[in-house]
Amino acid sequence: MEKKFQIQRQPNILIVNLKRFVYIPSSGWVKSRKAVEVPFTNFTIVSNGYTYECYAIVNHYGAIGGGHYTAYTKVNNKWYLFDDSSYSAINIEEVDVKNAYMIFYKKQE
Repeated sequence: MEKKFQIQRQPNILIVNLKRFVYIPSSGWVKSRKAVEVPFTNFTIVSNGYTYECYAIVNHYGAIGGGHYTAYTKVNNKWYLFDDSSYSAINIEEVDVKNAYMIFYKKQE
């Protein structure tokens, strides 16, 4: 299933919150494992041509009743993984997008 949304006014910061939990009558709330495509650069809003660049991703691991969050953040053109009280520099290829929960974009001038 593809989700589409319309943006009336393009913000400087665009935050996409993904619906990762679905209700299944026989099971209750479960985490969706659907693949998500995350454009890191040149994410363009067609209606006006504004381009956005991804600068952070928050991931959720676990179930709806509990779990663990991590964050990937781009600082000075380098990506970092933040996990509780530790952080480490990583390559962009190491960013885990399959567990993305929130994606943060900055409008490019």
